Amino acid sequence: MGTVMQISLALIALTMVLQFSSVIKSVVVMLTVPLGLIGAVLGLFVTHSPLGFMALLAMVSLAGIMVSHIIVLSDFIEEARAKGLPLEQALVQAGLARLRPVLVTVLATVGGLIPLFLTGGALWHPLTAVHIVGLLLATVLTLLMLPTLYYVFCEKLKFIK
Repeated sequence: MGTVMQISLALIALTMVLQFSSVIKSVVVMLTVPLGLIGAVLGLFVTHSPLGFMALLAMVSLAGIMVSHIIVLSDFIEEARAKGLPLEQALVQAGLARLRPVLVTVLATVGGLIPLFLTGGALWHPLTAVHIVGLLLATVLTLLMLPTLYYVFCEKLKFIK
């Protein structure tokens, strides 16, 4: 599973480099992926679920779900900047524009997983725990950290133009 996770993250990073035409922007997005893994491990700990195949499979899929949300948010930031908005306004506008759709998607997913978590048995318990807690925590942290990282890479480090 470790190899699968590495290959998955490498393919996600490659896709983002192609999407953004920038290695640095891809790095900024990839820096937020560990936030979901923190939530995944916390979910396993809180629910007393084992770290096994299903939990690791859920972590790989969680990384993909997170990256899709992050790509859309990053794209909104880039579009706002292309329209001439200052960086700070672009970050706020993108965050506000994507907040509702991301929250609705995450809450719908979590709501759909709760019955499986409660009644699915030992096989599904780790997978649903990773997704439920991982998505909730990663969503909150990502909506805070991505604009912060973007600001640091643009304004402080001058890596992103």
